[in-house]
Amino acid sequence: MSPSDWTEEQWQPIDEDLFAGRPLMAVKRIRQQTGSGLHAAGEVMRARYESLRRSDPDRFQQTDAEYWAGWYS
Repeated sequence: MSPSDWTEEQWQPIDEDLFAGRPLMAVKRIRQQTGSGLHAAGEVMRARYESLRRSDPDRFQQTDAEYWAGWYS
């Protein structure tokens, strides 16, 4: 199933990882649900992160710059 077809229930654990500053765990969950490779899962994670940043910015504990400090893609 493509991430674009996922329900909010399927996104919930990934969203919680992203809100909590655990993008690697979010990528792992995406890979488990889709069977996709690391690069594709990273793209899905980043797109979801951007969507959540726009729709619910107050749930993030860090600024965008702080969130991605030390992240290399």
